[in-house]
Amino acid sequence: MHLMKTDKLKKFARSLADLLFPPICVACKAPIPARYGAFCESCHREFARTRLLPCRHCGREMMHCT
Repeated sequence: MHLMKTDKLKKFARSLADLLFPPICVACKAPIPARYGAFCESCHREFARTRLLPCRHCGREMMHCT
């Protein structure tokens, strides 16, 4: 019983936070669905694409470059 109240309270708090502070993309500042992630869909695709580009210094994919 207590666990159900806690879950409902957390769900309400998340909904209230989303209402007061709508989630936005960290790259382009476009609104995104609640708890979708840090990027909107188009910025996420762009980020995923650039991770595969070769590094200009070492030639490895960016996601493996140090």
